[in-house]
Amino acid sequence: MMRDLALASEPRWTLGRCYYRVSMSIQRIQRETLISGSGRFLAAALMTVALLAGAGCSQSGEPVALFRAGQFARAFALFEQRAAREDAEAINFLGIHYYLGAGVERDFKRAAQYFQRAALRHDANAQRNLAIMYMRGLGLAQDNHRAYAWFYQSYTGGNGNAVQYLKTLSDNVTPNAAGKAREWVAAEMRQHAHHQP
Repeated sequence: MMRDLALASEPRWTLGRCYYRVSMSIQRIQRETLISGSGRFLAAALMTVALLAGAGCSQSGEPVALFRAGQFARAFALFEQRAAREDAEAINFLGIHYYLGAGVERDFKRAAQYFQRAALRHDANAQRNLAIMYMRGLGLAQDNHRAYAWFYQSYTGGNGNAVQYLKTLSDNVTPNAAGKAREWVAAEMRQHAHHQP
């Protein structure tokens, strides 16, 4: 499930001097997950985040690097500060924290709220994440039409990975329904933009 979530800029994976520290963080997460009994999924999800998102081991306080290094509590605090300034990337990452239960209690409803907040600020990764929540019925009522519309918005906003979901959902969404759903999302985004200071 985590492999579907879109992180921020999704930089290229690089091997660097911090590989050892990342692998140690992954092993610690695995041990804690297995000990707490919360299952293998969380360990696999967190490994996927650390490995696929990149090694980013900066100690500079950059929240994305801290998140990728497994320092979830520190990253969360910094993302909250940025989200208070309406930083869409930070808001998306708060959603990812809640989706995974990384440094916070897992809460799909809160994750979906953060994804929607960032999606309305034109963050293509958050739009894709919100679409996944609608498609799977996580934290929101399952709705293939809304999922399709948000995947479409994400794709047109620059997230090329959203196209695979559009193809998957095209069998479940008629062309007329897809058009109405796209109009609904566009209207929701216009309404949000209208209410922004």
